[in-house]
Amino acid sequence: MGRKRARREAAAAAANEDEKAAPGRGSGEKGKGANKGAALSALDELFSDAGAKVRERKKREREQEEKDAAEERAEREARKRRRKEDEKEAKANKFYVDDLTPIRLDPESGFPVYREEDLRIGQGGDTADCPFDCKCCY
Repeated sequence: MGRKRARREAAAAAANEDEKAAPGRGSGEKGKGANKGAALSALDELFSDAGAKVRERKKREREQEEKDAAEERAEREARKRRRKEDEKEAKANKFYVDDLTPIRLDPESGFPVYREEDLRIGQGGDTADCPFDCKCCY
């Protein structure tokens, strides 16, 4: 809405300049050329800062996008770091039977046989679920 008003005002200003310039110029063609130049300069003056505003807006948008991308990268890195720390902590606190190597295989059943200290039997708390169903050993 503001641009339309600015265009109308520029056109009105150019028309006023045409009326003023035409009688004093002598030849009609010379006055028309001068008026076109004045009208173009008035329009150029009105819209000269429009390009600068657009460039400034795009620059601000680009800076905001870069800032958002940097924040997102930092957030991803923090999540990744936390996940690694959590995995290390879980691995340190968790007992993995898969990490153990059996002493031998039982010839009758074929099941692996482990040492008592490898299974941490008797090292846990005194709960009713010990030694196999408890959470204190592993």
